[in-house]
Amino acid sequence: MARSMDLVKNVRGVRNEMELTTRMSDIVADERTYMVHVESSKSLRDVVSGHSDMQRTANTLEMMQVILAGSLAFDILDRVTGEWTTMASEWMRGFVEPMIKSTPAVWFITSMFFWLLLAILLLKLLHNMAWKSAGVITIRKIVNRKIHISKLDRFLLDKELTYEEHEHGVTNEIVKLGWQAKDKREWGGAAPDIGVVYDATSTYLLEIVIEYRRREVKKSLQFSAEHLLKKVTEMLSRAGVFQKVEDGHQAQQGAISFGNRPNRGDIDHIAEDLKKAQQTLYGEEDEVYD
Repeated sequence: MARSMDLVKNVRGVRNEMELTTRMSDIVADERTYMVHVESSKSLRDVVSGHSDMQRTANTLEMMQVILAGSLAFDILDRVTGEWTTMASEWMRGFVEPMIKSTPAVWFITSMFFWLLLAILLLKLLHNMAWKSAGVITIRKIVNRKIHISKLDRFLLDKELTYEEHEHGVTNEIVKLGWQAKDKREWGGAAPDIGVVYDATSTYLLEIVIEYRRREVKKSLQFSAEHLLKKVTEMLSRAGVFQKVEDGHQAQQGAISFGNRPNRGDIDHIAEDLKKAQQTLYGEEDEVYD
């Protein structure tokens, strides 16, 4: 009887140590998660800042290309038509002679005025383009659901892919696909960029990514993040991309496998078995103690 009492005490002491170790590991995990969150936030701010700078540079280059194209077109016309100008035309001479050639500094003031007017228009256009490009809704949704890859491929047949990436791991193949919605009217006037990430080996859809330029749409027609995600999910569901969950244990299984290591579903299953065995052991201990 004394040995049984000692065994019960030892088991309870081990249980307390296990609980203490579990709490300490939770604290360490929380600290690491917090540090990762802080670092991710800093990296995200840097990426957003760099993206805005690159967007402004791209807008400026695009505008410069338009201006250079116009200058080149006018130069070509000058070579074709020779030295033709409005100043040499009969209908313009009545204005040119007294107002420009006979009056000092008029042509200089007129040139400066048109330069200033063009500069203001270009700056306003650049600011407007930067303002529109800044109003982007980005959604990243972790899905982890079984899918039919053949139906997903059929769903993407009429889509023009903007990017396609394949990452081959030891036991997995991660595929990233992206496309832009065709009909702007279905999205309020701005077609979003949609992307999916799935594991071709385990046939799990891992993530859905949506980018929506809401400032290109009137406020009354803008989509919220919730509506965007719901609409994309409904599109995939109507196409039959998602598999129906038939087994609860199958739904808990993880999407990614790491070789011989058990996945998340197997760990949960083992943890449940250990918990049942622990409850049975404690029940027997209480009976011995009584």
